[in-house]
Amino acid sequence: MRLLFFDTETTGLDTKTDDILELAVCSYDTVSKRSYAAASFIFKTNKEIPKEVEELHGLSKDLLDREGFTPGEWIPRNAGVLFSSPYFVVAHNARAFDVPLLESWCLRNGYPLEIPKNKVLDTRTDLPREAYKISCKSQAHLLAEKGIANPFPHNAMSDVMALIRLFEFYDFSEIEKIAHSPTKKLVALTSFEEKELPKAAGFSWDGNKKHWFKEIKEIYLEDELRKINFKYNTVE
Repeated sequence: MRLLFFDTETTGLDTKTDDILELAVCSYDTVSKRSYAAASFIFKTNKEIPKEVEELHGLSKDLLDREGFTPGEWIPRNAGVLFSSPYFVVAHNARAFDVPLLESWCLRNGYPLEIPKNKVLDTRTDLPREAYKISCKSQAHLLAEKGIANPFPHNAMSDVMALIRLFEFYDFSEIEKIAHSPTKKLVALTSFEEKELPKAAGFSWDGNKKHWFKEIKEIYLEDELRKINFKYNTVE
């Protein structure tokens, strides 16, 4: 099976309005466990890049203006070729960030792109449960758990290659099965005095909605429910 790993560096975290400044892709074969055909691109932007963001990934307006592609020219020639395929695309936090941002960025530059949801693998949610021994699911923490060194974090290609190394610790057929399993959201029906109950069960606090919640893959739901000793609602 061919996979396309990808990563982005951006002007910010708003998937509807922020721009992609760097995009790295790498094809990967799950049978031979070998990567091939890797490429990285940087792009011009009309947006201001916040200082703290530039310090994170090192992509300055000067560099982008001098060396970057124009999105309106690059996207129609390349986005469809890279991402409109029958194969899976893989990224960390793909469903919540990278995929919707990529689709929005392409559309804002005159090229509609839609990546089928059933062709997305997200290493933040779709690895086997033993990958998430700690509550933080950031790529950096998952890499650290496996002793994987990423020499250039927030460099898109370096992030992609490190993610491939993490991916290789697990069985692809199991990852595929997990990815296709729907996600269920449980919302705890507990009082303030009972807050330690959902906390102990691995629930997270949503400060905006003022409730404890936990997102669980359906294939794990029955096992997870045995650990819950309080009332809850299931949200699709």
